Amino acid sequence: MILFYIKVFSLDDNLSSPEAVTLIGRYGRGSNINQINQVTNIIVPASTPSLLYMADSKNHRILLWNSDLNYTSVVAGTSGIFGSNSTLLHNPLGITLDEKTNSLYIADSNNSRIQKYNMNTQNPSITTVAGWGQLNNPYAVQLDPSGINMFIADTFNHRILVWLNGTLQGRIIAGNGIAGNNDTQLNSPAQIRFDSNYNLYVVDTNNSRIQRFDLISNGC
Repeated sequence: MILFYIKVFSLDDNLSSPEAVTLIGRYGRGSNINQINQVTNIIVPASTPSLLYMADSKNHRILLWNSDLNYTSVVAGTSGIFGSNSTLLHNPLGITLDEKTNSLYIADSNNSRIQKYNMNTQNPSITTVAGWGQLNNPYAVQLDPSGINMFIADTFNHRILVWLNGTLQGRIIAGNGIAGNNDTQLNSPAQIRFDSNYNLYVVDTNNSRIQRFDLISNGC
């Protein structure tokens, strides 16, 4: 999903097509703080629903909007500038938030790495927690229901990896690195989500399907 504006729909009424309110992007596509350019992922934390995190991909940054203050800030990357050092991003596509530690994980796609930002300080500490030549344009990152281990959609490698906490290497749990459409293969997986039963759902983009993997029954 690519967005140039963010809208909110009220679902409290019985209208089949409720009207939306535009929150972000009223001023067209761009890189100013009140503009966005291809937002590919958003997060509303359960504990602080007044906040909205956005992966503003083509602006190479992560934005945070506070609805209570009606204020937007850049929390990762630099507006309109891409790069590969620790403070820059290059086409960040996926984000997830560990609300227990207030840590933001970013699928820094064109740098083929996962960056972890500790959001507890004014100047967040930044750590590369996955990559090092083992990923190829990851589109998504999620934490498992325990909040400990990372699962990564290693998109151009057509696979899903689990990256155990503190390790330097991932393990394949879905796909085999070769694009295909049988039950053990994926083709450019782009999004992943967990349910409460530890089932992993994968948007298998180029196969136009959603795959579900029962990780407990399969010993993952």
